Amino acid sequence: SSASFSQNYNYSSNWIGHFYHPSTPQSFNGQIGQVMIYGVGLTQDQIRQNYNFTKNNYPNGYDGTINGAAFNPEGSFEFQSNDYLRFPTSAPFNDSNTIKAITAWFKLDTSTSRVFIFNVSSTSNSNDYFYCSVIGDGTPTLGIFTRDGSSSNQSYTSASLTPDTNWHHVVYQNGTSANEIWLDGVKQTVTHSNSGTGANNSWISYPSYAASVVGELGRLRAASPSATHYSDGKISKVKLYDKALTQ
Repeated sequence: SSASFSQNYNYSSNWIGHFYHPSTPQSFNGQIGQVMIYGVGLTQDQIRQNYNFTKNNYPNGYDGTINGAAFNPEGSFEFQSNDYLRFPTSAPFNDSNTIKAITAWFKLDTSTSRVFIFNVSSTSNSNDYFYCSVIGDGTPTLGIFTRDGSSSNQSYTSASLTPDTNWHHVVYQNGTSANEIWLDGVKQTVTHSNSGTGANNSWISYPSYAASVVGELGRLRAASPSATHYSDGKISKVKLYDKALTQ
C-alpha cells in the first residue's frame, strides 16, 4: 500500500524575535541585528564577507551628527538642500588605508537629481577630498572622484547611468589595479580620467588632506561646498569594508 501527505501553510504575519504558537507563543530575550534574507544560497566567500563586516564588536556602526537630513521609518535618510550627515574625526575616516569598499542603497528624488553617497575630505582645504556619487543630470554617471591639492592632480572613475527614481544598490571599491563600480549586482564598464599623479586606482589615500579629516554622507566635501554639492534623494544601509568584495 502507499499513501501521500501534503500540508499547506498560510502565513499572515512574520516575526523576528518571536515564535508563534496558538497556545504557547515564545519570545526571544536578547538582541538581534542585521537580519538578511536571500533568494539564493550564499557562497563561502560571501558568508565570510558578511562575517568580516560584523565581527569583533558588533554592532560596529558609527554614530554621526545629523545636519538637516530626515530619517524615514523605512530605514533611509532623506537629503535635500544643505543636508548631510557627518561622522567623527577618527578612524577609519582619518585612516585612509582602512576603507576599501563602500556599498549603499540610493533613490533619486527625480531622474535629474544628484546623490553623494560618501565623502572623505579635509575640513579646511576644498581641494583635498574623495567622494562617491550618483549624478542624474547632465551626463548621468556613477562616479568615484579624488583630488590632491588642485585639479592638476586628480582621478575620476565613472560609469554611465540611466537615472530613475527607483531604489538601487551600488558598490564603489578599490580593485587590485583599478577602481570598480557595481550597480544592482552587475560590474559596470568604467572610464578613467586622470591628471598629474592621479591613477586608475587612486582612492581615499590619494589626497594629502590638510588639517582634520572627516567622513560624510549626503554631500561632495566638507570645505566650501556649493549648492550643487548636496544630495536630492535617499540613502540607506551604507557599509564600509576593509577589503574589496567579490561577486
